[in-house]
Order: sequence, then structure tokens, then C-alpha cells
Amino acid sequence: MNAKRTIFFTGGAVVVAIMALLVALIVLANKPGNTVQAQTTPTNYSVPTGVTVSGQGSVIVTPDVVRFNAGIIIQTNTVVEAQQQAAQKMDAIKKALNGQGVKDEDIKTANFDINPEYIYDQGKTPRQTGYSIRTSYAVTVREINKAGAIIDAVAGAGANQIGGVQFGREKEVDLINQARVAAMADAKNKATQLASAGGFTLGTVISVNEYSNNSPVEPIRNAAPVAFAGAADASTVLQNGQLKVTVQVSVMYGIK
Repeated sequence: MNAKRTIFFTGGAVVVAIMALLVALIVLANKPGNTVQAQTTPTNYSVPTGVTVSGQGSVIVTPDVVRFNAGIIIQTNTVVEAQQQAAQKMDAIKKALNGQGVKDEDIKTANFDINPEYIYDQGKTPRQTGYSIRTSYAVTVREINKAGAIIDAVAGAGANQIGGVQFGREKEVDLINQARVAAMADAKNKATQLASAGGFTLGTVISVNEYSNNSPVEPIRNAAPVAFAGAADASTVLQNGQLKVTVQVSVMYGIK
């Protein structure tokens, strides 16, 4: 037969039990793994407000310089022979350039390569036949009306490699500066129109980004060809056309 047991708590025992429970809860709440921290968002950060517009500026000009390469390719049996022939021909080309008014500072060696030449027959070991030299001058012509005559002169002096003809401007930086000013004015005009249409007042410039390529000066196609009559018998016809310099910007204005 099971005995029935009755437990009686006195008033002091109840108080002790309650205090022990409270201490246990406090210890549990203060354990490192049970700590809860409130996350707050900084209130001192603000995103700039404004209006962003793009602008483009272009300047169209007539070129005032012509640049081209003129040189030779020769093949001989020995390196010494190739060097001697190359020196003679390049000297003749330089004299022809000087004779047309091109100064020494506008003539510089663009490349000089010596390579062995081989014959490749199927199924056979390559057989060396001699050496070749490739060399050329980079020429700047400042009197573009004489460009045709100058090219004819260097061809007559023995140049068998002529190319890379490019029209340009002596002071391209000035053109880029002009295009940049025009681009900023275009952006300002667009921003002013937006402010008027949107009913707000335009503030000061917050940021500016400029976008341009490495060669902002580019020729305009479909220009009329021009025959440069530097000499009565000149046969080379070049097309000078015009040059276009373009700068693009992205500007952010504040709003008042």
C-alpha cells in the first residue's frame, strides 16, 4: 500500500525559494550568449539631391599639318650589304624631304628591323636566302599645300613604303579645351530647362565627369578631295577635309 506524503512549506521557506528563482533568472539573462543589442541607423548620412544632365561640345576645324611614314624594304645576301643599301636610300629620302622644305626636327626614324629571309619548301628544312631591312621615317608636313609634292619627291628618291597619312592640328589641346567649354554650356542649358519645367531653382555644380577617347580629333568623312599642287607634275591627290573634336560631360547640379 502506497504511503501518501504531504509536504508543508513554512513562510520563510517560500521566500527563500522565490529569491533563488530570481537569482537564477538574472544570471541566465546576463550570460554573453543571451545579450541582445539594439541596431540603430545613423541619422547623419544624407544622399546628395540634385539633377544630373549630359552635355556635348564639338569643334570643327581645318587641319594644319599632315603626317605620314616613308621608308624602304630591301633584301640582300648579307647584313652588311643590307645596312649599306638602307643607309644610302634613307639618306636620299631625307635629302628629298629637306629639299621640299621639311626640317630635320620633323623627320624621325619610326622603325628599323633586320630579319633573315627563308624559303620554305614542303618536306624540306627551311633554307636561308639572305636578309631584309625594313626602315622608315615619320614625317610631319606643316605646309599641307605641299603634301602631294613631298610624297612624290620621297617616292622618286627611292621610298617603296609610303603610308599612314593623317591630317591633324598642331595644337590639339586648344581644340579640346574649346570643346570642353561648349560641353559644359550644353549641360548648363539642359539643366536650366529642367529647372524651369520642374519648378525648382538650380543650385551649384556638385560633380562633373568627362568622357573622351584617346583620339578626340577625328576626320570628317565625305569631304571634297583636294589635289595638292606643290609641283607642276605632282600626281599624288590627298583629301584634307575637316577635323572634329568632341568632348562629353555628365554634370550634377544641386537643387535649391
